[in-house]
Amino acid sequence: MRLSLAIAVALIAFVVAALSGAIDLQAYDFVAIYAAARLVALGRGPEILDPNAILQMEHAAQPTRDLLLPWVHPPAVALLLAPLGALPILPAFAVMTALGAAALAIAAYRLAPLAQLRQRHRLYPFALLAPPSTIALTQGQTTPEVLLLVASAIGAGPFVSGLLLGLTAIRPQTLPLFGVAAIGDRARLAGFATGVGVIALLSLLVVGPGGVAQYASQLLTAGAWAATGEYGVGTAIGWIGPALALGIPLVGLALAALSLVIGAALVLRGPLRIEQAAVWSLLASPHTLLHDGVLAYPAIAICARSTRRTLVLIGGGIVAALLHQWGAPVGPFYVAGVAVLTAVDAARDRARGAAARTAEG
Repeated sequence: MRLSLAIAVALIAFVVAALSGAIDLQAYDFVAIYAAARLVALGRGPEILDPNAILQMEHAAQPTRDLLLPWVHPPAVALLLAPLGALPILPAFAVMTALGAAALAIAAYRLAPLAQLRQRHRLYPFALLAPPSTIALTQGQTTPEVLLLVASAIGAGPFVSGLLLGLTAIRPQTLPLFGVAAIGDRARLAGFATGVGVIALLSLLVVGPGGVAQYASQLLTAGAWAATGEYGVGTAIGWIGPALALGIPLVGLALAALSLVIGAALVLRGPLRIEQAAVWSLLASPHTLLHDGVLAYPAIAICARSTRRTLVLIGGGIVAALLHQWGAPVGPFYVAGVAVLTAVDAARDRARGAAARTAEG
């Protein structure tokens, strides 16, 4: 895709999300993210773990806000976003949307070599304008930045790759399989530990030792949302979503645990460690919402090996996302299809490589 068209698509994504968010900003996740960032900017970092302080800051930013969204990101995220907290909320949202659009655009560029050459011009607009992308931008979420970390880790040197995967700890619910992807190479594992350590250290600077322990406790408590459907978990694109819709949340948790085991086994076998870790993380976590769906993009790029398959992946993904958003919990089945297709392609590539080596021998 020509650079001018690529920039135009990114600008369209930015404008659509910025206008959508500005029209009804009080309803979106960014208000809670902004509240935490503003507390840190005002020197009140430890208070981000206090729901009352978050709610008060939400009301100060958006008086009509009547929804408390507890802070579940690591405290380090509030520190990194503190410069936005020093701005009025609308300019801060505009900057966050611009950062997200740029992250998606750069990630799409870095993922392009994974797809067949002729399919890249089809995948780029999908990566910027598909429902998971537009929702992530409109919500002011951090998932575009997580996707950029993942996309940059693919093909990077072992330590840098591990470091970038470790930094995805800014969204801890998808971290475990990225940790599995780092196993098997000392440099990559050291990088992963360093990335997680950086997030932990920055969090410590914000809330102190007691606050880190409190955050860990709150993160574990948030796991109960998988049984209650609170804070949007009822619309999860992991197995919890359909399980809650059917009134059997324990089945969703069991399927999530099974996906974690299967995903870990496939990631350890390789060769598409990071791509498979990203897509299986969506099924293995009880708290992955529609905007987290951008983590399926590396696997989608890998699977884009023909025009027909690419169009099916794009069309099916858009339809599944829209149906899921409208209340039919079909998102996990699309994600599972992409995950299985990626695993099958990886197995075929491994078999062809083995056959080629045998023929050469």
